Amino acid sequence: FFKQKTAYEIKECDWSSDVCSSDLLNSLSFFAILASLWSMDVSKLHRPGKSEESNVLKGAVAALSYVRHTPRATVAFVVVFFLATFAFNFNVLFPLIADRTLHKGAGTFGVIAAVFGAGAFTGAMINAFRAVASVRTIILGAVGYGALELILAPLHSLIAICVLLFFIGVFYVLWGTNALTTIQLAAPPHLRGRAASLYFFAFQGGAPLGGLFAGVLVSWGGTQLAYLIGGAVSLASALWGIWFLSSRADGSDMSVESVAGFAHALHRPSFRLARRTSAEGRAELDATETLADPLE
Repeated sequence: FFKQKTAYEIKECDWSSDVCSSDLLNSLSFFAILASLWSMDVSKLHRPGKSEESNVLKGAVAALSYVRHTPRATVAFVVVFFLATFAFNFNVLFPLIADRTLHKGAGTFGVIAAVFGAGAFTGAMINAFRAVASVRTIILGAVGYGALELILAPLHSLIAICVLLFFIGVFYVLWGTNALTTIQLAAPPHLRGRAASLYFFAFQGGAPLGGLFAGVLVSWGGTQLAYLIGGAVSLASALWGIWFLSSRADGSDMSVESVAGFAHALHRPSFRLARRTSAEGRAELDATETLADPLE
């Protein structure tokens, strides 16, 4: 949660107050990021070739074409868009949980935000140690995220809410980070920057609609209704991802990196998910390689 202040507000601010002190600490924390960027050896960075004929419009069309022709990227993009828009409106819901659900103040808001952040940090450590990105993890993260939101919806205990928010933070990073990595790694080198841009569009593009949506739900049925809808959307998105990939499989063999591994891990053979045939794989590769000039 970032706060922006005008020059007048900063000048008139009482730096002994809790709000201004937190603003100051938040600003100082960015020096660590700046120092890390400054210490990077840019000479060792890989620089893919840039098309001289590329422009904003062609770049956007190329990125969208890549997502449309790559099932894994399609699932990652759609899951992130729906979860980020309809199930990840914590900037709206956290203050309302503290105020309307728990009937507490700013201290409680800080606690639940910190607990969620600790869960997100734990999820980031899990991703770092695994060092593998897959659609299976995206779907698993969406399922866990949605199920925990459904459990969280009726609760009115601070301790129970904090425990669930910790694990929600873990699953949030599992689907969020793996989606970004999957979209980028599945893309050819000249499209990886555009693929990352599409991910951030999916994550942030629906934020205005999502914030309004969450506020309306809270006005109708409190935070309980907002979390029920958010959890339902998360589970529905995960189930759609399983169906979407299964409809593009023929059941001939299994792939660890495909969602077939997810179905196998759950011992659900009825999903009949599998890797695409070699012919389908070649067709997808050919479609991806033609994206350098998608308007032709």
